[in-house]
Amino acid sequence: MSDSMSYAVLVAATLFLGIGLQIAWFFFYSFIKRKRIESRISEISIAIGKNAENPENEACALNYLKEKFSPEKFENRITDALGLVISVIHMPLSLLITVWYFAMIAGRIFGFMNIEPVVLWVPMILQLLLSVAIFIFSVFIKIVFGRYPGEAKEFNKEFIKTIK
Repeated sequence: MSDSMSYAVLVAATLFLGIGLQIAWFFFYSFIKRKRIESRISEISIAIGKNAENPENEACALNYLKEKFSPEKFENRITDALGLVISVIHMPLSLLITVWYFAMIAGRIFGFMNIEPVVLWVPMILQLLLSVAIFIFSVFIKIVFGRYPGEAKEFNKEFIKTIK
């Protein structure tokens, strides 16, 4: 197999793996989000002493959530700030890693960046490590403050939408 052919195969492999990892991460995140909702419903039910899924208890559940995610609470301000920091760091880094990956491919094709084909795996690994690090950090914040980064801000934003 020629060098350019093996490079093309490696590019295709990293692209398919990268897309596969993104799809897998999306399904994992959707699963985690469902689990968070189930956990939140259980927490509300315990806190109000009633079944939170019962429409008759909606007002009690909503009052509990408004109090828990009040912007006046210090822990909500901290977790919202940490959520913003995560977004400000994650988006540019993720974009930079993606641009770097495609620049390496273009550089090899057009001859301005002579890299070994194996190096194409580095951005994939970095992207995965970034996602895992953010997940671990988010779980740590949940353990410390009882809410995920940005969760209070997200609740308040959705609550304001429902009022209007």
